[in-house]
Amino acid sequence: MGKYNSPPLSLILSLGRRGRRWGYILAILVYLLTSSAAYPQDFAGLQYKEGMDFYNSGDYSPAVKKFKELIYLYPQSKYAPEAQYRIADLQRDFSSSLREYRKLIEDYPKSEWVDDAQYALGQTYYLHGHYRQARKEYSLLLRKFPRSPLASEAQYWSGFSRLARSKYEEAVSEFRKLLSLYPASPKAPRAQSAIGDAYFAREDYKKALEEYEKVISDYPESDIGSSASYRMGICAEKLGDDAQARRAYSRVASLYPKSFEFNLVREKVSLLPPILHYTIQVGAFKKKANARKLVEKLSKKGYSVAIIPLESARKKLYRVRLGKFPSKARAEKIAEKIKKEENLPVHIFKVEDGS
Repeated sequence: MGKYNSPPLSLILSLGRRGRRWGYILAILVYLLTSSAAYPQDFAGLQYKEGMDFYNSGDYSPAVKKFKELIYLYPQSKYAPEAQYRIADLQRDFSSSLREYRKLIEDYPKSEWVDDAQYALGQTYYLHGHYRQARKEYSLLLRKFPRSPLASEAQYWSGFSRLARSKYEEAVSEFRKLLSLYPASPKAPRAQSAIGDAYFAREDYKKALEEYEKVISDYPESDIGSSASYRMGICAEKLGDDAQARRAYSRVASLYPKSFEFNLVREKVSLLPPILHYTIQVGAFKKKANARKLVEKLSKKGYSVAIIPLESARKKLYRVRLGKFPSKARAEKIAEKIKKEENLPVHIFKVEDGS
């Protein structure tokens, strides 16, 4: 409604006594019409502010009352959609929450709060264990509001609504879609980890391990690194790779001392068998100088060589050992090469890391 203009004072004064009386009455009526018609948002804003003051202070019952009054008195106000959202947000039971969120969507379909209400519907269903319906609500948001700031969140929870129902392949597909469409989303590291969780649940530990490794490599600063590393350790144990399991658990212990997983890995590491490797001994000397000469000679040819002292009550020897090999077959191959090319005696030993 347009703004009314009061009759000019000169016009009122030019009228007779009776005319002036009616002029003043007209001016007052115009003022009242102007106040109520031109500034309805101001009154709605005051009602909204009072409701939000109650809301922010945790006094929810009077907040709901104020929001309902706002909608009743000013249903077309710019504050009405948010007031309806707050009413829905403050409902204590499942059915009432759903009803109020749907009311917002139906009554204010063009409001900027519609995608919030649609997302809240999905969350309400999810938190109450209705995963199938939650998935439908998330999918509806993604279809109707693909550019919403909540789209990546909806995509994330869409994956979990499938994972919760043991729909592992579908869950993986949804999480990969998030990584493709919303690579900068804060949920990306957790989506990557969730892909690992899906394979872990299927007991595909090799594939799960690969996916957890991507969390560490692609998102090194993520706060989910501790859980991904811990699960890598479990996968490695399941696959019989104690060395990799120890490395994963050690990463948790060294990089995430304040994490929940830290206390879990301390016992894990102590129960794991020691990490073993194979090394080649190419000499043992009474004089350290002789051991150094052999080390220098082999080092120049690119070998990793070290002097390992051996001391007993009778004598002291300086052993020259070469390399750390994960398998005996690999050690034997290098030993044969050294024996042939360097004409050195070779002996293969199985030792623990640090020996």
